[in-house]
Amino acid sequence: MEMNLVDPVDATPSPNDEQPPARLVAGALAHLARHMETGCPRAASLAILLFDKVANDPEADGHLRRHARDLVEVLERAETPAH
Repeated sequence: MEMNLVDPVDATPSPNDEQPPARLVAGALAHLARHMETGCPRAASLAILLFDKVANDPEADGHLRRHARDLVEVLERAETPAH
């Protein structure tokens, strides 16, 4: 059985990858940490992508979905330049 794993440093998940919520959160946290340490906008975008998948995953716990959605909103606001 072949297993597709998300490597938080080298790869982004393809739309067909079905990962459990815990695996997505682990990848999102790795990208978030990289963004916080380096300011890398790509890392923030990848964290948003993964947190958004968790937020929209009906298999994920409701609290986890809500917190993932909150993090997406925070990261998206941080990406938007203030006027």
